[in-house]
Parts: sequence; C-alpha cells; structure tokens
Amino acid sequence: MKSTLTPLSRRDLLRYAGIGGAGAAIFGITGCGPGSGGGGSNGAAIEIWDYYGPPDSIYGRALQDLYERYMKANNGVKVDKRFVTFGEFNRLLLQSGAGGDLPDIALVNAFDTGKFAKAGVAQELTSKVEEWGKSGKYFETSWGSTMYEDGNYALPHVADCYVLWYNVDHFKEAGLEPPKTWKELGTMAEQLSTGDRIGFAFSAVEGVQGATAWIIRFLAAGGDITKVDSPAGEAALQQWVDLVESGATSASVLEWIEEDTYNRFKAGKASMMLQSASYVNVLKEEAPDLNWKVALLPKDKQRASFLSAENLIITSGSDDVDASWDLMTYMQQPEVLKKYLPERNKLPARKDLARDPLWSEDPIWSVFVEQLATAWAPEGEVAVNSNEIFTYIQEAIQLAISGSAPVRGALKQTQQKIDELMAA
Repeated sequence: MKSTLTPLSRRDLLRYAGIGGAGAAIFGITGCGPGSGGGGSNGAAIEIWDYYGPPDSIYGRALQDLYERYMKANNGVKVDKRFVTFGEFNRLLLQSGAGGDLPDIALVNAFDTGKFAKAGVAQELTSKVEEWGKSGKYFETSWGSTMYEDGNYALPHVADCYVLWYNVDHFKEAGLEPPKTWKELGTMAEQLSTGDRIGFAFSAVEGVQGATAWIIRFLAAGGDITKVDSPAGEAALQQWVDLVESGATSASVLEWIEEDTYNRFKAGKASMMLQSASYVNVLKEEAPDLNWKVALLPKDKQRASFLSAENLIITSGSDDVDASWDLMTYMQQPEVLKKYLPERNKLPARKDLARDPLWSEDPIWSVFVEQLATAWAPEGEVAVNSNEIFTYIQEAIQLAISGSAPVRGALKQTQQKIDELMAA
C-alpha cells in the first residue's frame, strides 16, 4: 500500500525544525533557491545539498568529481553542489521546506529519510522505483531505510557498517585470536591493556555518535531499541562500565569521537577498536607499517552491527523531478559506484555489486561486506525519532560510566524518556 501521507503545514514544519518566529526570518539568508531545470535532463540545472564537505575536501571532492563525470556524459546539464555542515543540515532542510526554498535533491542520513517523508520535504518515489525495477538488488536493511509507511522516498547512496579492528602484533604477543563473543572481548581487552595502551577503544561521546557502539552491543544481546530497560540493556551497559573499571578501556571514551578512537588505534595505543569503514584507506596511507586486520563483530545471542549510510531524496521543491531522478539512478550504476566508492571509502548498498572482486576478494573489504548483511537500521517511527532516542541512550551511558547513576537506574531514566517520545 502506498503512503497517504499529508505534508505538514508551514507552522508544523517550523516547529518540527525546532525554530520559532525569529528563526523563520532567516530563510532569506540561509535558504538557497530550488534548481531551475526544466524538461528532463537535457539542459537541466540540478541543485543538490550534502554534508560531505566543500569540493576541495577529501570526501567533497569525490562527490564533486562524480557530478562532473555526470555532466560530461550529459552535455548541457548543470549540477550545483551545496555543502551544509552536518550539525545544521536537518534543521536547514526542514526550515527550507517551510519556506518553499528547497534544493532538487538532498543527500541525507539514511535514518532521517522517514523524518523528511513525514514532514513532506521528501517526494514519494514509489512509482518511479517500481518502473526502475532494481530494488531487489540492494541489501535489505539499506533498502528498508528508504521506506516510510509502505512508500519509497529515497534511493540508497552509500552504505557502511561497523566491524572489529585489531592490532595483529598485540594479539600475537598475547597468543590471542580475535574474540568470537562479547564475553571473550571483555576478557581479552583486559589482558591486552598495559601501560598507556588500552585493550578496546570506542566512542561514547555526548550525542548520537556516542550511542552507536553501545547499540551494537545491546543488539547483540537481543535488545529492542525501544526497550532499553531490559536484560539486554543491563548486559550491554554493565559491560561498558566493567570495561572502564577494569582498565580495559578509558573513562575518556565519554569524550572521544570516532576519530579519537582511530587515532589511538593508529598510534598503537589501542589493541582493538569498534569502527566503520571510513578509515580503511586513510589508515593504510597514514600508518603503512601498522600491522592490523578486521574481524566480524563478536556474538552474544546474535551477531549485530550498525548501518551507517546515506540516502538521496528528491525534495518537494524540485523543479525537475525527471532530471533529478536521472542523476540519482546514474549514481547507482555499478560502473559509476566502482570508481566512486573507493574514493569515498564506503561500501555498496547494492548486494549484487558487493559480490564484485573489488570487495569480495579483498581481505579487509570482504569482512565489511559480510558484516553489512547483519547491519541494523531503525524503521518507521523509531527512525523518525532515532536522533532523540540515540541521544537518550548516550545519556544513560554517561550516567553509568561516570558513576552518577547505577546501571539499572540509568536505564530506567532513559526508558521513561523513550516511552514519552514514542507516545507523543
């Protein structure tokens, strides 16, 4: 059944974006006009927003190069890339929806697709997707992130997930192999910790990013993200507390972003880290002598990972839907992705492409591809509210690790906030 979603009013959009009357006045300053294309891809002008970085940055450059290849192959088409910082992206897109000042395409966090669909910012693409006929070529979780209320509102752009990175020399010295279970990981992390070296590094910083590692551990214990005050929640949060108390990791994880965990691992000051594919080629370049590998994440009741991905939406303000759709489908062609994804340091959301030797026969990338099949992503109203839920979870982690509240008490506080959010 297709969605019967009714777009929100301008007032609702302003409230959803978290701004009031004074904030609405900034549209003329921060907004950017919609694309001025007309009549399909020939001669079209397509405006697209992303948070990857300006064209002269490493990831912004990869995206700009992709657009330039498209423009070269489609003479007369103009693709205008606009960079918006990640922290401002959702707010500005929702504001622009209320002000009628949207781009043609937005490259969004996959989990936020439902948020923009619900707000009326993303156009429903179900009929175009059905005519395109390629939805079955994608990993189930990646494709699921493009859906809201049985309608399709996006195409996947890239995929990523988390695996266990480990220092081969540290493991050899200790006579260890990568852990198969989370219990083994805790024991090994304690064994591998010595001096200023910790056994296991992860991010638990304030906000959404700091919840990711814990959610992976929680899901492995069989957890349901809306029911954190549970045996699975206690098992996951208690292990985080135990890791800090035993010295297997540092209490500073509450301040570490993922780049901090990467830097410790790169310097040989962490034997293991929980990390996505974002740093694979970076680490090869920055630490060519470091002896490291990756392994599938440990199991508890199940093996779980966390999808890190972006989708492409056509906004309700697009002047040329056909031209926008043409660009989006071009960006998902296998030969285009085989050039772009290595530059972007990401995985294909297409499972047929993941079988290509470029990924399937590489000792590092093949582990990520295998783990991607078990990567989790929120759906439905959980996805719409995921930023808030993840923030509440990180608050529980902070309370428990800092000793401000016992594990059960921290989870109870978080559960109450999640229940109130989902009931609203």
